[in-house]
Amino acid sequence: MTKDIAKQFAKDLDDILTTLDNDNILETVVEFIPFVGDIYGAGKFIDKVAKVYEKLQDLENKYVERIYKSLPKKEAEKFKRAMRNAGVRDARNDQKNEVKTLGETYSKGNSIEGHHKVPVSRDVSQSSDPRNIEFMSRNKHQEIHKTKTLD
Repeated sequence: MTKDIAKQFAKDLDDILTTLDNDNILETVVEFIPFVGDIYGAGKFIDKVAKVYEKLQDLENKYVERIYKSLPKKEAEKFKRAMRNAGVRDARNDQKNEVKTLGETYSKGNSIEGHHKVPVSRDVSQSSDPRNIEFMSRNKHQEIHKTKTLD
């Protein structure tokens, strides 16, 4: 990784971590009140974790595209396939852990497939993003690819 990319990555990561900082003094006071503070603090923490997750995924998307563009063609295609598979795998894990429902419920052996809403051929940066995956029956997935020239 070049120094410029490393510096940019460090800056991007620092920006994400500031999401966890609490700059509001009123929030800090409320969090010290027993029970109310616990409920309020837990709610704020859950919101912050969700924001951090979103920002980390956006950061991953940014660097997936940079890495893809920096690789020789043969390695870039392998990388793209690996990122595509990682996105579907992560979406399955999210659904399994009840983080998000992404279309039909996936379970092994029931012919449910992950479909990239934004095709990988159009935007490689979203190939590993579980937010870009929708699960559907194999038949519906094949029908979509027959009617559109998608990835």
